[in-house]
Amino acid sequence: MRKSLITIILALFLAVPLVVSASTIGSGPSYTLAQDQIVEGNLYAAGGQVTILGMVEKDLLVAGGNIVIAGQIVNNAMVAGGTINFTGPVEMDVRVAGGSVNLNNDVGGELLATGGELVIGADSAITGDAYLAGGEVIIDGNIAGQVRIAAQKVKINGQLEGNVTIEAQEIELGSTAVIGGNFNYQSAKEATIDPAAKVLGQVTYKPLAIPARASWGNMLSMLGLGWLLKLASFLVVTLALFFLFQRRTKVFAEQGVNTFWPELLRGLVILIVAPVVIIVLLFSVIGWILAILITFCYLALLAVSLVASTLIVAGLLQKYLYRRKIEEMKWTMVLLAVVLMFVIGLIPIAGWIILLAFWLVALGTISHDGYNLVKEWE
Repeated sequence: MRKSLITIILALFLAVPLVVSASTIGSGPSYTLAQDQIVEGNLYAAGGQVTILGMVEKDLLVAGGNIVIAGQIVNNAMVAGGTINFTGPVEMDVRVAGGSVNLNNDVGGELLATGGELVIGADSAITGDAYLAGGEVIIDGNIAGQVRIAAQKVKINGQLEGNVTIEAQEIELGSTAVIGGNFNYQSAKEATIDPAAKVLGQVTYKPLAIPARASWGNMLSMLGLGWLLKLASFLVVTLALFFLFQRRTKVFAEQGVNTFWPELLRGLVILIVAPVVIIVLLFSVIGWILAILITFCYLALLAVSLVASTLIVAGLLQKYLYRRKIEEMKWTMVLLAVVLMFVIGLIPIAGWIILLAFWLVALGTISHDGYNLVKEWE
């Protein structure tokens, strides 16, 4: 019975390769899809440097440090990275998040983009709606649908055919800006609108309060007791995990650090594909029982991976910052990793992407480790 139960739980991980069997998976420090190459199915890629020059006939899913996409994507594109330069056309929707994001391409569907610096270049043409967020958002291209923006600073020089809604501290419409619909915005001050700019619809302005200048004192006040309690709770759980399973946690950290990009890609695939498998099972006659069981296992796996991600960070600090073997890692390194992760989490967008990467590596490593353990047990 126990063996059967483990086998059923393992179905989640067996289902993932079945779903992506028609897909191409690439990972490593550097991954390149050459200009003369064509991927007939989906492409999942991860690496420090990812370059996509060829055609992808279905969906593209990429995670990496520096990402360049110049090839044609027939279906959807989902991209997350540090620096992203996207010039290849996408026939359907685009989801992109990064520290610095530069889009200079045609998008046949909807665009959802966020970045510390987000630029929609002059050669861009977005057919659907656009949802944009970032530190600074610059739009020089054309967007046919509705536009919603949340940012610190927004500058528009392109042609936006639908209604535009913006919440930002600073807003500027350049001389070539055209808004075909209504222009609704919230800002600390009225938008700077060049006399040559055109707004064909109604303009509605609502004042936005200016945030107080940040300092360490008021930052801690804003964080409040709740943040400190979360930090303390996370420290207790992580340190308990480390002390109870010292040898195993060190092996886990070493595996995640040494195979960082392949495990990140594995975690990304599981994060996305597992819910699809669950939904498919729910609509089958007897699969709903299995779907419920897998859902509980999936949620538990996500929670454990969140805690385990601190071990990945601790391993990276041990190996690359302190230049010591991970097997010699002590509890003080785990404590440092937890504090560092909470500080990184305070950084909007870029910090969240970094934490997501660590979480995905932990998710991939645990899944891979668990699969190997079950195979050995059988």
